[in-house]
Amino acid sequence: MVLKPTLVTGTFYKGKVGTSYSHTTAFTGCTKYYANGLPAGLSMGETTGAITGTPTESGEFSVSVYGVDTYGNMSNVITGTIEIEPASV
Repeated sequence: MVLKPTLVTGTFYKGKVGTSYSHTTAFTGCTKYYANGLPAGLSMGETTGAITGTPTESGEFSVSVYGVDTYGNMSNVITGTIEIEPASV
């Protein structure tokens, strides 16, 4: 029996334009990680699952993240909001 990879949490930290951002979502059984809808300046490490970078735009961004195991099975998809504040806040 092969267990489907699982995303464990779906909340994201707030960030600020021009300030370094780092967030890792907990996964089990995944070897590659993907995200859609990230703010400009942020990316997800394909092998680490960490969302990092320095945001360059403010706003609220609907982000979906998921992982894939060594057999190509996709985990559940978690959608949440990353809020990026303007630099002057």
